[in-house]
Amino acid sequence: MIQQALQQNSSSMAQNASGTLSSYMSQNGISSRDPDPLYQFLQQPLSV
Repeated sequence: MIQQALQQNSSSMAQNASGTLSSYMSQNGISSRDPDPLYQFLQQPLSV
């Protein structure tokens, strides 16, 4: 029972992360078919 709950929670978290990433890419004009701009963005150091 606990294992099943953990698997469902893990799946839900992955779906949330996927949805967040998809939304970010859409808002910033990054095509899901060409993720190179997202990769380049992730390689930049964070500006603080």
